[in-house]
Amino acid sequence: MKRKLLFLNIAILILSLAACGKAVSANGAGDETESSQEISINEDMINVGFAQASNLEGWQVTQTESFYSTFTEKDGYSLSILDAHGDETKQIEQLNQFIEASVDVIFVVPVKEKDILETLERAKEAGILVIQLANNEEDAIGGKGAREMLDAQGMRP
Repeated sequence: MKRKLLFLNIAILILSLAACGKAVSANGAGDETESSQEISINEDMINVGFAQASNLEGWQVTQTESFYSTFTEKDGYSLSILDAHGDETKQIEQLNQFIEASVDVIFVVPVKEKDILETLERAKEAGILVIQLANNEEDAIGGKGAREMLDAQGMRP
């Protein structure tokens, strides 16, 4: 009997730890922030790319979740979020994915600003609006602020 209880407790512990394994979890966002995600383009919507530096800090998770709740399909947006996990090379690859997919706008929280400048210039040359966001909690802008920036640019669905 003691063995069964021990195994049951171990199984519960393993399942509990597995459930805590995602950086963003409130709406399944953790599954959608990987770089292998296909970027969906919808011609009838504004296609928004969000290149997040990382989702390791609580404020970053909140920021990412606010993009999911603000840029919804029902409001005319097609949102793709990619998380670089703090890797500047990975972020450049992800930015190139957004450029190749021809999104309408890229919001980027840079891992290292100087490393992505050339890639951001390529995006601008391709006609993509690029909006750089701060990579610190004090100056962080969430989805609502980002949407206001688009509105100010005249980019509305």
